Amino acid sequence: MAGLANYSQVIRDSRFGKILQNTALLLSASATLVTLVALAVSWLSVRSRVRQARLLESLAFAPQAFPAIIIALATLLTFIASPLYGTVWIIVMAYLPRYLPFSTRLFSSALMQIHRELEEAAMVQGASTASTIRRVVVPLVLPALINGWLWVATHVVRDLTFPLFLVSGTNTVISMLLWEYWDYGQSSQASAVAVLLVAIVIALVVPARWYANRTRHETVSGKA
Repeated sequence: MAGLANYSQVIRDSRFGKILQNTALLLSASATLVTLVALAVSWLSVRSRVRQARLLESLAFAPQAFPAIIIALATLLTFIASPLYGTVWIIVMAYLPRYLPFSTRLFSSALMQIHRELEEAAMVQGASTASTIRRVVVPLVLPALINGWLWVATHVVRDLTFPLFLVSGTNTVISMLLWEYWDYGQSSQASAVAVLLVAIVIALVVPARWYANRTRHETVSGKA
């Protein structure tokens, strides 16, 4: 019962509801933004006939050379005087360069496995570039998109470096709550938050992986 009391204490925290909302917004917005930007960069670098387009992938990979603390500090200095400061969105902007390199490489590898003729056939039938990407490219690389989105989301929800630099009283997330409990010597409450964090990750991973596996199986069956 003492263990359950720790969960009760965490849930009764007046900030807990807002923290869950901030966490949900952070992981969904960060993962979606990184996925969209990475897909655009990957498609341009793989499919564009312009030589300079290949530089996009190199530029997207450049943040990998910088520690997370440097990226967090740069984000803070960039947006400290903007409306984004004190909101979840400033943390979202920090995660974009942090996780863009992995997602770009993942999607580039997936796009290289799709022959250009499939897109050219759609364009011959009158489809626009945007329609071709939406109706031809995206369905074929959907398992990679789901895995990339899931990878970013699970890293975002447990990350502590960026919230430590960019959090305020209005944009606290669950990883920061865990750190606060631990810093104040409330290890039992911190453990309860950690278990809740694991539950959130499981709730994300299980259905997303099931859907990605089903989509991959349907794609392979369709090709067969």
